[in-house]
Amino acid sequence: MIAALAKTRIFYSWRNGIYVCDGNGDHARRWSPERDSSPSEISMAPDGRSFLGGQTDLVRLDEAGRTTSFGSLRGSGFRPRWSPDGQSIAIDVIKAYERRVWLIDDVAKITPPKPLTSDEAYEGTPAWSPDGRWLALSVGLPPQSPDVAQQEPVKHEERRSRVEVLELATRKRTFIEHPLGAIGAIAWSPDGGWIAFTVANSVCVAPVAGGSAGPSRQLAEQGNLGDLLTWSPDGQMLLTRRTVRRLADPRDMAETEDALVLVPLAGDVRTFEMHHTIYDAAWSPSGEEIAVTCGDQSLRRVRRTDGAQEVLAPSAAFCSPVWWRR
Repeated sequence: MIAALAKTRIFYSWRNGIYVCDGNGDHARRWSPERDSSPSEISMAPDGRSFLGGQTDLVRLDEAGRTTSFGSLRGSGFRPRWSPDGQSIAIDVIKAYERRVWLIDDVAKITPPKPLTSDEAYEGTPAWSPDGRWLALSVGLPPQSPDVAQQEPVKHEERRSRVEVLELATRKRTFIEHPLGAIGAIAWSPDGGWIAFTVANSVCVAPVAGGSAGPSRQLAEQGNLGDLLTWSPDGQMLLTRRTVRRLADPRDMAETEDALVLVPLAGDVRTFEMHHTIYDAAWSPSGEEIAVTCGDQSLRRVRRTDGAQEVLAPSAAFCSPVWWRR
């Protein structure tokens, strides 16, 4: 196992730079140039040769240290998502109480980001299909909808939404039947056969074929779910997080104690308490280990089988681990 982990790399951000170590936590070094000011939230391109990040401006940094700006997002962007072929990028953008998905059509031509749709729909949490033909996203139901009639305007984290599947070539939309509520996260399975999402503190999945999804089913109900949701490499298990307790001392920067939650397509749910806020997490290429960034600013490795933890780096920023096969 140790030899296998040494053949992988974990990228993480710290103090405006991107760092890398092997899967055992050894040989840590700065990956980005010293002059670079990298965002704490980073997203790796499918070829593993560049990163994307930024909040008001979207910037790509490649392995040679070159930076490319795609222009202003006119709001705060987060969790950029590369298309599987690396040619396009979808990103959540929030401005005041408006939330939209923006799209960069052609990364190579440095096309500026633009709203995915021309309507005023409240949308977010984009997830690409493995073939890049569809995007799954959450869409807020308008106040005049019978489902939410007579409701007062609400903030984005309180809205009731539904998961829709958008075919990029035709802009045709279909939606998934599921209980209404705030959609926390969406993830498309590696084989393209399932769309998973969190709604009303439940983890749900829906079968999908050709961009059309069937009725959803609940896999697990967990209170206080976060916005983390990612499939294991074999597509048999989902990883999310939930808040176990909120800390009483407001001076404590961590604010919560969270747990990793492993939800299989079939079988029992497992929970591993981290005793810190969980910022983000990523599966190892084998799916046997999980990299986690925590509220104490540490990068940790958690074993999938029993939850055993090990600190790999004492200094790592939030929203940053990316685990890559060498």
